[in-house]
Amino acid sequence: MSLKPRSLTAKKRRPSQNHGELMALGIGNPLDVVRKYLGLGVSDMDLNDGRYVSKKKRNRYTVMPMLVFFVVVMYLLVSTFMPNGMRAPVTYPPEHGAYQNEVISSSPLIFPHVEHAPVLKEIGIRGLFILRMEMDGTKRFVIKPEDKPFSDEEKKKTTDQVLLVKKSFLDHGKLIFPKKNESPEFVVVTLVDFDNFDRDTIVKIVQNRVDYAQRHKYGIYVRWAQEFVTEMSIQEVAPSYQLMKASIMRAAIHAFPYAKYFLFLDQTSLIMNSEIPLQKLILHQPTVEANKQVLPILQHYNGRNVPAKLAQQPDLVFPQHDNGVLDLSAFIVANSLHGKMFLDYLNDPLVRDYHWDDIYTQYGHVLNWHPELLDRTLLVKRKTLASPVEDPTNLNIKDNKIDGGDSGYSTGDFIASLAKCKERISCTSDLDVMYKFSHMG
Repeated sequence: MSLKPRSLTAKKRRPSQNHGELMALGIGNPLDVVRKYLGLGVSDMDLNDGRYVSKKKRNRYTVMPMLVFFVVVMYLLVSTFMPNGMRAPVTYPPEHGAYQNEVISSSPLIFPHVEHAPVLKEIGIRGLFILRMEMDGTKRFVIKPEDKPFSDEEKKKTTDQVLLVKKSFLDHGKLIFPKKNESPEFVVVTLVDFDNFDRDTIVKIVQNRVDYAQRHKYGIYVRWAQEFVTEMSIQEVAPSYQLMKASIMRAAIHAFPYAKYFLFLDQTSLIMNSEIPLQKLILHQPTVEANKQVLPILQHYNGRNVPAKLAQQPDLVFPQHDNGVLDLSAFIVANSLHGKMFLDYLNDPLVRDYHWDDIYTQYGHVLNWHPELLDRTLLVKRKTLASPVEDPTNLNIKDNKIDGGDSGYSTGDFIASLAKCKERISCTSDLDVMYKFSHMG
């Protein structure tokens, strides 16, 4: 008995519909029913939209998926058990900072051309950066990440002094010191503002760091504060200066990848006792125990306490007021996973641009709500890292020595903090007075 092929296509219905109906009736696979009805074996034919499919073609549909599956399995097995030396090397783009093209510094003392300060002030932010129109109609200053540094040959050919100063400003952010064998253990980091300080004052600030670093074979990383305005939502130094501290510290870690600790020192602070090494403050246990404080970081927000005793060397060190508020005129961050994590939290736009009560609440919040950071934080008395000077013109001097008592700066303290000078608008004169004291005796 034979049937004409047209009997298979008498009713043009989709196979999926036939399949559903037959399965509902308990008949089974409709393709098997047709094969049985025609007296054909399973290997003789197949049905594809009412057409006969040859055995050769059907085998191709079956073999190809199996072949692909076999190849994938073999690849996974070989890649898993193959020795590392036989694998193809995996290459990634080189790590870089804000700029793709970086310059290796010949010295661990990285600081800008201070003599350019008057010209930079005259050029201003508008002349130093590119002004870009955003999609929402706002304007922002930006840098060119692919900007190439000025070569020595280009410097010799250029007669435009303003252009040379501008390129020096932009190229300064490209300097790094990735020399593992020559890397300093500690790096002193400072922001300087050419709009608010004259050249002579900036020279004293930078020289103060250089003298200390050379004495202990440390590195220094000094940048213009104006270099970081492109990263801020408010692109002005005055309202964004405190936020820039986390930015320059992260940049410093990139510039000195093999250094262990970084000390941020405000431009209104001076190192007064250059004989004190940073190792003693954070690695010498008796000194740590004598200087540490155990107070809640955020007293008005159910603030947590730092651990009474650290299980390891600290990743973060902050001086603290007696009311628990952190003093950010000087602090230390380790070049570690948790040190970088802390700075990355602060630099995250969601955290940085949130409407905090003040910068101290921002820092305190990050520490308070991340126990893994708080457990690695050392809080010390202010006189340890930021001994306050209220008014340098009204010091209690006895036998040529300053006596500030338990709370103020006294001769022999490590760092003098002149943060109050901003309120009195006397930072230049205050720094001049304390700079002279730092060179006495």
